[in-house]
Amino acid sequence: MDNKILTLISGSSGVGKNTVMARLIQDIEDSCVLRSCTSRQIRVDDKLQKDGKYAYEFLTKKEFEEKIDKDEMLEYDVFSDNYYGISSGSIEQALNDSSIVIKDITVKGAINCKTKLTKTNIVTIFLTLEKNKLKKRLKIRQTKDIAKRMKHYRAEQKSIPNYDYCIYNDDLDATLIIIKAIINTAKSRQLLVLGENESHINLDKVNKIVHRLKSGGKVRPIEVRERDGKIYVVKGANTYLASIYSKTSVVKYFTNRKIEDVPQDYWQQLLK
Repeated sequence: MDNKILTLISGSSGVGKNTVMARLIQDIEDSCVLRSCTSRQIRVDDKLQKDGKYAYEFLTKKEFEEKIDKDEMLEYDVFSDNYYGISSGSIEQALNDSSIVIKDITVKGAINCKTKLTKTNIVTIFLTLEKNKLKKRLKIRQTKDIAKRMKHYRAEQKSIPNYDYCIYNDDLDATLIIIKAIINTAKSRQLLVLGENESHINLDKVNKIVHRLKSGGKVRPIEVRERDGKIYVVKGANTYLASIYSKTSVVKYFTNRKIEDVPQDYWQQLLK
């Protein structure tokens, strides 16, 4: 499945995960939304998707609990006495059917997927906005239990370093362009492009960062920017190179820093 990609999107309530997912599925060829599992009954308002399947895989309560016992559920929760969750089997099936699989997921679920699905090409994305803007969006939608939804905001924001990318989602079209660039980069397993201002690599610093990453230490996020479908490192090149050497993911967040013209083969020379 080298040319297939599982894209997991997280973020606080109101940040726009469902809207982003719907547009990505509409715009990207050979893509699908990962089906969740549930123990509830099929309802009249459950609609068949474009692939002819329901959005959920309907299981009995016993079947769901058997999957839990066998450690086949990557994440699950209970709402109104019904189980909801994501199974490793549903991911495997989705990747057999489509080259790009997209799913909104909890912080815990995203971490579990990256920990357990080590042979799967996964990219994790966290969408973020300020708390007051999220509250405003939820009020406009007349969402119930806003205070309850906002209760987890701080913990969710603290989880950002666990993700591959963080996007400030205040412009839907810009966010879609960025995510498409992320998916294309991850699918082809390309390296990010080095910005001209970041072309002076300090190998001593790189080695120190490698040691810090391998020992579980914290590092500053890497600043990146999308241009013409490519993702450029505009600040934190030493950290990015260290993350490659140590095989440790460091979150990359998108910035408006200017991108100068860059030598396209720079990384290849460094990594020979």
